[in-house]
Amino acid sequence: MRVAGNYRNINVMWLCVLTFLLFCSKPIQAQEPLPITGENGKYYYTVQKGDTLWDISQRFLDSPWRWPTLWERNQEDVSNPHLIYPGQRLRIYPKAGMEPAFSTAPPSGPQYIQPAREEIPLEIEPGGSEPFDGDLYRTRRDNEYNYPSINKVGFLGDDPITPHGEIFKVYGNHELISQGDMIYIKPQGLTDLVVGKHYNIYRLIGPVMDQPTGKKVGYQHYLTGVVEILQTEEKFSVGRVTRSFRSIRTGQKLMPYQERSPMIQWVKSLKNMEGRIIISEEGEEIMGEHSVVFIDKGKKDGIAKGQSYNIFSQEEAVIDEFTHEKVTLPPVIYGQLLVIHTEPNTATVLITQSKKAVRAGDYFRSP
Repeated sequence: MRVAGNYRNINVMWLCVLTFLLFCSKPIQAQEPLPITGENGKYYYTVQKGDTLWDISQRFLDSPWRWPTLWERNQEDVSNPHLIYPGQRLRIYPKAGMEPAFSTAPPSGPQYIQPAREEIPLEIEPGGSEPFDGDLYRTRRDNEYNYPSINKVGFLGDDPITPHGEIFKVYGNHELISQGDMIYIKPQGLTDLVVGKHYNIYRLIGPVMDQPTGKKVGYQHYLTGVVEILQTEEKFSVGRVTRSFRSIRTGQKLMPYQERSPMIQWVKSLKNMEGRIIISEEGEEIMGEHSVVFIDKGKKDGIAKGQSYNIFSQEEAVIDEFTHEKVTLPPVIYGQLLVIHTEPNTATVLITQSKKAVRAGDYFRSP
């Protein structure tokens, strides 16, 4: 019996040794990179098995409670925020250190600013149309740009506008209000809401500060949808949401709705104009092609709808290591923007081309 016990002990010992060797011989797998891809200045995350908007929001927006923001930026592809599937691509805004290289091919060489408009051509030849990505089309005929999303573009004003009303309740008490919902509005200001008339729903953001200087530049009016007034009572009005651009909630306000033509006529740009990008409409840190942004020049500076300007960078370099003498290198163009709305001191613009990431504080200038 003692011999059999010894054999059992030996077998257990060898089993432990073999398990240890097998474990040590298995290669340690490197941590897989995040499934993020970059295309034309935009970033996309591919949904993995087990993902939820809650988890993805924690990863990229630093808080799970910001999942409605993630959803509203992807509502065209995600109709139900509680149902996402592996393989779906979500537009995201990665934190610093997560940015992948763009998948578009790099330019063959730097483009230097010249007096002529050769770097990113603005002249539009007659005939045909050139699609961008389903949201923006440059129509060569009649020198026009077709931007179908123009009616959901907001603006950055010096001061908050006077609202015509405020949403105080939604029928059914939903947290997020969507198209077709009935809402209840308390009037504000001196103008009554009119039955049958449409109003923009908007959220006021601000004051918006200029990052380099720390000065206040205005208040962002962020359009979230459109409502039609159905009836008015003594102390409130009833409306139905006819369009939903982004998440709509109680507390958001109303301003008159004005239909804007998606056809933007190209006009001659100003000479010797230079300014900076203040902020993205969506609050993105990393912007790219088709992003809507605000610039620090407006009507008072001569900026007009349809003008186009180049986004550029300009660096300094040490030319002499002993004297530490620096020289300013020629400006390099890496993008183009189109003015789509103007305010007295700011303008809303669309980035129509970008060869690398665009950030707040980047410069633009005349072609």
